[in-house]
Amino acid sequence: MKKYFKLILFPVLLFAFIGIVGAKSFEISSEEEFSNAFKESGTYKLTADLKDTSTVTISSGVEVVLDLNGHSIEAGLRQAERHYYAIDNYGKFTLKDSIGGGYISARGIENLTGGNMTILSGEIIAIDSNGGAAIWNDDNLKISGGKLKATHVGSPKDTYGAGCLNNGGTAVIDGGTFESVNRRTYAIISSGNITLNNNPIVTGAHGGLTIDSGTAVVNGGKYTSTEYYGLYVSNDARGVDPEKAAVTVNGGTFTGKSYSVWIGSDVNNPVDSVIEINDGIFNNDLMVQKNVEDDAGIFVKGGLYPSKNVASYKANGYSVYKENDKFRVAKTGTLSVKDNTIFIKVGETYSKAFEAPSNDYVTTAFSTSGIASINGSSIKGLKAGNTKLTITLNRDDDVITKDINISVYEVKDVEVVSEDIDEDINKETKKTITEEVSKIINDVLDDKEVKGISDELKENLKGAVVAGKEINTKVVISEQKTTDDNKDEIESINKKIAKGENVIGYYDISIVLEADGDILGNIMELSDKAKITLDIPENLPSVKKGYKRVYKVIRMHDGVVTILDTKDNGNGTISFESNKYSTFALVYEDVSESALDDTPNTGISTSNKLIGLFAVVAGMVVITKIKKFRKVK
Repeated sequence: MKKYFKLILFPVLLFAFIGIVGAKSFEISSEEEFSNAFKESGTYKLTADLKDTSTVTISSGVEVVLDLNGHSIEAGLRQAERHYYAIDNYGKFTLKDSIGGGYISARGIENLTGGNMTILSGEIIAIDSNGGAAIWNDDNLKISGGKLKATHVGSPKDTYGAGCLNNGGTAVIDGGTFESVNRRTYAIISSGNITLNNNPIVTGAHGGLTIDSGTAVVNGGKYTSTEYYGLYVSNDARGVDPEKAAVTVNGGTFTGKSYSVWIGSDVNNPVDSVIEINDGIFNNDLMVQKNVEDDAGIFVKGGLYPSKNVASYKANGYSVYKENDKFRVAKTGTLSVKDNTIFIKVGETYSKAFEAPSNDYVTTAFSTSGIASINGSSIKGLKAGNTKLTITLNRDDDVITKDINISVYEVKDVEVVSEDIDEDINKETKKTITEEVSKIINDVLDDKEVKGISDELKENLKGAVVAGKEINTKVVISEQKTTDDNKDEIESINKKIAKGENVIGYYDISIVLEADGDILGNIMELSDKAKITLDIPENLPSVKKGYKRVYKVIRMHDGVVTILDTKDNGNGTISFESNKYSTFALVYEDVSESALDDTPNTGISTSNKLIGLFAVVAGMVVITKIKKFRKVK
């Protein structure tokens, strides 16, 4: 049974500075005074720069405020191959810099069992090359300002790396800057419980934020990586049966080199971690690694994304909508938005509700389904016909209430635009596919049974048609790359073919329906066959004298392998006809001319080379294994 982790927010103790200051105040002007400091509660102010310090401990029950006062502490001494941590805290510790420019340069600061730490301002710099962190937190931590840095660049091949924050306890991050140039680890890594609010700025060369286990709630901030991901979630924290990571993203901006968010593992398999995304801005696509379990992974319920690929990760009951040049995820059937116009779904149809004063209102409503009330009841209870709606649309600082009359209607006789069909599809094919698609759409609107079309596409078509969107038909032919996901289908092919043929390539041929840039879905089967033309690559081996090259197309559809009649057009192309659309293989055999004269051309046999090659099916993403920060104090 899958386990989910509830977020447990341990209270972070804030310190009453007035009370502490009233108790005692101290000044630190030398390394010796620093080594003897923090024996009793009070405020400690630096009055000089310190060098070559070792670790100073704050004991349990002691409350300390350290004011850097524009000065620096450099823990330049080493313990074996490591620098010292500047401070070990078991009590209550607050760091601030009342003037600015002050910093602590060391292996970092440790907040250990029983410790409560608050960072208000100042800078902490992790300088080691073999682990550590600017803050190593094992208990309660709150950061509202300041800067944490890791300065050792290193290499992705290093065994260890130093980060800005390593959290194994409970951390609440309300602000601050986290900046790591280390190429071995992430700026923030957490295996405990962490909440990130407001606008922390997190930048890491290797990565921004990683959650290895425990819980994380991201309510805001910016998370950036120049080499990998803004957010990486795994279950790499501990052992062969680690705690699972449960991550909720309610806001923030995420940017990576290729992907904004990645979930997977380099250590433990399978991965049972979960990311729920309710909102946020993602400047790159999302990715789920292959070793993530079916009921784990990324579940998107909101947010703004760069491409339609987010549709692969949307949660049940949610849809993807075009918003300017981006794509937004929102609840299916609650609202649809184009520019600043809101459409309401009633039953199975959409109707224009009203135009909001600005896109600001629309964005809020769109991302939160922000309808507070519709006639005081669920929108599903409304009926077709002329209906009066009272719609209340909430925004944080304002509310719009509109009384409107709408007419819920259905649209028939839809014109399907076919100009987007690829140019290498001939006019006859365009006409065949366009007429067929037009018939399918009208059958869908009449609630007739349609073969080769999913229920999701039916719903998307109804919504697009009634909203008055233009539907485009597009035939997409894309060459495929190798994967290992269809061994059973390969075996089925080998039962029908023998030796002799060479595979030129594999192609995914799809009939895609679009409306205003949004992909509605694919039609997998037509009633009539359509003619498809493929280019023959120019770099094939030459044909030997006395031989003639014969081309054939093999189709794999719903587990059935069919050899299709194929025509060599003599102009560097071949043509074939099909009414089913999925994966096709183009193969050739060089046959002696005498054999061609003696044997009717009734079929084709293909060698066992297909075992290795027909695994070239759809959309492979090459997963780059990365080494993350191994946690070394």
